[in-house]
Amino acid sequence: MYKVNIKDSNNSFDIDFKDDATLINNETIAIDIEKISDKKFHVIKDFKGFSVEILAIHPAKKEVQLSINGKTTTVHIKDDMDVLLEKMGMSAASLNKVANVKSPMPGLVLDIKVGVGDSVEKGTPLLILEAMKMENIIKSTGEGIVKAINIKQGQAVEKNEVLLEME
Repeated sequence: MYKVNIKDSNNSFDIDFKDDATLINNETIAIDIEKISDKKFHVIKDFKGFSVEILAIHPAKKEVQLSINGKTTTVHIKDDMDVLLEKMGMSAASLNKVANVKSPMPGLVLDIKVGVGDSVEKGTPLLILEAMKMENIIKSTGEGIVKAINIKQGQAVEKNEVLLEME
């Protein structure tokens, strides 16, 4: 099961895909989706046709930006785990997000691999820190977006110093 939430200035829709049924706001509907290309689809609902194009995919935010009949909208995707955690009062997004990145040891910043606004996933190299004549690649422990970079290349840092701020 996948759950999709579409919001615009006037409406909000929750779409659930369960087995062979499609539900919009918990109401079963008849819908036909035809794939035109990798990013273009033709959707028929209630004898009305819609042209849908995927403009951008943001895996870290679990968002897809679509053009529906020329109007741009953002769609939020929830998988089975997201729905289950939501029912339990938790958020999967907050569990997978990385907090601020701190220096694990004193050292010298050799290189910064990301920039402000970059979307990172678990395992993405963030920076290279030299400590005791060894180069250490500091990688992301989860998903997030780089909010601020508090260091510069060539800067000496202390243990537990905040290097990158994430959101």
